[in-house]
Amino acid sequence: MYQNGSERWIGGIVESYINEWGFRFNPDTILVAVITIEVWQTTVRGISQNLGYWLGNMAVVGAKVVEIHPPVTYDATIDAYCYFETAHVSVALMMDGAPTGYNTPHTFTGLTGSHTFTVPNIDIEGDPFNRWSTGNTSTTITVSSGGTYTAYFGIRGRGGGAGRTRR
Repeated sequence: MYQNGSERWIGGIVESYINEWGFRFNPDTILVAVITIEVWQTTVRGISQNLGYWLGNMAVVGAKVVEIHPPVTYDATIDAYCYFETAHVSVALMMDGAPTGYNTPHTFTGLTGSHTFTVPNIDIEGDPFNRWSTGNTSTTITVSSGGTYTAYFGIRGRGGGAGRTRR
């Protein structure tokens, strides 16, 4: 990306943070650019001394690249299981509030940061959403690390199994 020790502009949305300056740039909004005088707005000390003004706003400062950390990625599998059917079921998935075009089970790869995944209130057979494997009882779950997250439908302990008539 950028050679350590090179002069660059770095910026992002300023947010409170417990460090010697009292702030950091929101990692999801960081930008790094070649130094040009038109971009320069302030200094780290200037932000720190006038934090109330800068919080929630974009700021760009001059800096030397010290170390580059590539973003940490993870994979998340979203699955669904129905207690009544005693089987995995296929339900549509939304990610970050938008349809994905995928149904369960599906593995989302190369994710960074936090994402929300939403399943319908009922599965294809009309069984109501129950909970996530994490214990969350909302149809939307926030994921920020790898793993398998299963949405459970129906009522636990009331499995019908194959050949059983629904009520």
